[in-house]
Amino acid sequence: PEMWSVTERITLDELPADGLIRMAGDADVDLIVVGSQAAKRKFPYVLGSTARTVIHHTGRPVLVARGRVKLSSEPLKVIVACDEERWADATGVLREFSWPTNTAVKLYHVVESFGDDMLDALADAKNKYDANASDLVSQYLVSIENRKAEATQRLETQRLHGPDLIRNAEVEVDHGEIVDKLVEKVEQDDADLLVLSSR
Repeated sequence: PEMWSVTERITLDELPADGLIRMAGDADVDLIVVGSQAAKRKFPYVLGSTARTVIHHTGRPVLVARGRVKLSSEPLKVIVACDEERWADATGVLREFSWPTNTAVKLYHVVESFGDDMLDALADAKNKYDANASDLVSQYLVSIENRKAEATQRLETQRLHGPDLIRNAEVEVDHGEIVDKLVEKVEQDDADLLVLSSR
């Protein structure tokens, strides 16, 4: 974007991840941007070793760029993956930087659970041995729906107390395998950016 410019180019004689982390600390940067070679691999959602190392060994926000990045003032579609324990980390990126007008933000949380296929298989297997199995599965599904409702309530409350970009965000809570759901949501929404917090 126009608000970013290259002020200096530095060549380091060390491992890329180590150099990026050290230089980010020396320069006290607000954001580390790394590329990922994973797009060339069989599993495009697996991070490359440099991106993975930087994410896990720095306390600073990291943007992993893969494929083509919009470098204009067009609105972006941003999904913020909200781990309730690290809410501030994920939304902090939105507060720190300028975003194009009409950028659409979705606050997305996944309640970790068995996928629907696993629940069906569990019910089928237990029905052969236990007549109460369908009750157990029903109770489990009710507990998931309760956790989703609680998460939605918390996100809505936090959204209302956030900056404009967050106050105008859409909230969505789902359940299932977290990584699978995130990948599916990015593809469904044709998102330009996925913001994650690191544990």
